[in-house]
Order: sequence, then structure tokens, then C-alpha cells
Amino acid sequence: MFTKNARVALLGTAILILAGTAGAQEAPISIAVIDLDRLVAQSLAGRQLQGKLEQFQIQVQTEGKALADKARATQKLIADGANSLSEERLVELQAQYEDEGTKVRRFTETKQREGTKLRDDGLKQIEEKLQPVLDKVQSEGNYDIILNRALGIVVMASDRVDITDKVIEAFDEAEVGAGEAQAPSGG
Repeated sequence: MFTKNARVALLGTAILILAGTAGAQEAPISIAVIDLDRLVAQSLAGRQLQGKLEQFQIQVQTEGKALADKARATQKLIADGANSLSEERLVELQAQYEDEGTKVRRFTETKQREGTKLRDDGLKQIEEKLQPVLDKVQSEGNYDIILNRALGIVVMASDRVDITDKVIEAFDEAEVGAGEAQAPSGG
């Protein structure tokens, strides 16, 4: 969800904080871990995004299949009529088949871009909505650092420091609350 640069910056910040307080006689640094991928997969907002992406995929498959079926039908006409159709008609059908193949490729490319944008925009919205929730959880838990439990970032973390479930619960509560605030009152 977060870029590699953001992960490196977060890890660098954690190291600086740890180094700056190493000699101090203060309270121990409180570190928590969150699995952002699991949060996105299991939170209400993440499941809604997944639903949108699945609906989009079904729509694309349906439309893509129709285009591909049309191209296959033209290809079949060419194959079936290879010996019985005039050369002129075969050339027309071949040009039509090539046009239909181009339409299928363009459709696929366009829908891949649209799907990527839909996913990226959805993740960006989740990230924007999640930030105040993380701020609240960080403040309430008095955490000095919250790390993402992504492979390569956190080598080892006990379940005791993993606050993913707590953040999912708080995020879902915020989403439900925001939905109620936006819902029109009925009478």
C-alpha cells in the first residue's frame, strides 16, 4: 500500500528516534506493528473497494468476451468460406477480423488502465481516511512508533505489538460513523 520510499523513510525515522533516546533515562520506547495489507483486505473500506474491483472485473470480462466472440465469429466465417467465398469478400472479412482484433487489444489496454486507476484511487482514499484513525490509535496507545509488518521492513515482531485488529476495528467504526453522518435523515 505504501511505497518503498515511505517504508524506508519510516524505518529511518524509527532508527533516528531509537538512536536519539538510547542514552536517555526516559520511559522505554513504545513500538507497535500494523499489517497494512491485512488492514486493507479485512477493513470495511477495503472490502468495499474489493467489491468494486470485482464488479469492474466482471463487467470487463463480459464486454471483452463479447468483443472476442465477434472476432472469433469473423475468423470462423473466413475459415468456413476459404474455398467458397470470393477473394474480395475474404479480403473484407480479413480486414474486419484485424479491426476486431485491434478493438479487443485496445479494450484490454484501456480497461487495464481503468482498473489500475480504480484500485489506486481506492487505496488512496483508504489511506486518507486511515490517517486520522492511525493518529488516534497512536495517541491513545501512546505509541512512539507504528511500523508496517511488511516483509523486508519488520524482520520479527511478536503478536503483542501487532495492533492491526485494533486499527481495523477503529477504522470500521470511523467508516460506519462517517456513513451515518452522510446518510439523509428520514421521517
